Amino acid sequence: RNSYDTDITTCRPAGRLHQVEYAMEAVKQVSATVGVKSKTHVILGSLKRAPHAELSSYLKNAFKIDEHFAVSEAGMTADGRVLRKFMRDECMTERFMY
Repeated sequence: RNSYDTDITTCRPAGRLHQVEYAMEAVKQVSATVGVKSKTHVILGSLKRAPHAELSSYLKNAFKIDEHFAVSEAGMTADGRVLRKFMRDECMTERFMY
C-alpha cells in the first residue's frame, strides 16, 4: 500500500484506482450461492472455493441463524459474520418479545 490507495478519487501515476483493483480482487475470491424457493421448501446451495484442496473441507457457507431461518454467505467472511450476528440478535429479540 502507498499514499494512492487511501482515497477512491485519487488516481495513482499509472492511471488506475487502487480501491477499484482491491474490489476486483475481492470479487475473484468469493464463492457463489444460489437459493431456490418453492411453496413448501427452500434449498440453498453454495460453491466451496479454496486455493488448496485440503483446506476446502473447512470452508462453511451455510449457517443456521434460528430454528426457522438459515443463510448462505457469498462474499467476504468478515462482512458475513457481522450480518449473521445481527440476524441472530434480531431473532433472539423477536423470540423473547413474542
